[in-house]
Amino acid sequence: MTSAPVHVTRKRPTVAVLGTGITGSGMARSLLRTGLGVRVWNRTQSKAAPLAADGATVTETAEEAVRGADVIVTMLNDGLSVAAALTAAASGVHGGQILLQSSTVGPDATADLAQRAADLGLVGLYAAHLAGQNVAYGGYAGERRAFGGVGGVGAPVRPRRGRARQARGAGGEGVLG
Repeated sequence: MTSAPVHVTRKRPTVAVLGTGITGSGMARSLLRTGLGVRVWNRTQSKAAPLAADGATVTETAEEAVRGADVIVTMLNDGLSVAAALTAAASGVHGGQILLQSSTVGPDATADLAQRAADLGLVGLYAAHLAGQNVAYGGYAGERRAFGGVGGVGAPVRPRRGRARQARGAGGEGVLG
């Protein structure tokens, strides 16, 4: 008796993008082009709405965006905005999700956000982001276990310019020092 071949399908990771301004929407579109499931949220819904045409699920709340996602990307204006988004999303967070904090924030805000992420059970990956009109530069640091990502989602987060990745410990320590 022969048995039918077993086909194992692996769930594609889902990414929640919080913040869909110019850079956040570009990140979301890039993720969609790779075939990942992407949920988007923005404080101003009209900025997130066009991403539905590209295949993103547009959510009304940050909580809805992060619920069940494997990776949470923040691309917001400043540290206070990221803190507010994490607070709004908190009841949708589950331990072990990767937080890719890409918003441009200073060292003090990074330390605060790292603590908030740890309190929520998130695994932090801190991708410093500097953008100009025609080019974006970035480098990132964080917990070593975040670099492999979920299904490799963290792996392609390599800057084309700027410094290479550095596993510098918990809490965004690479951003701090």
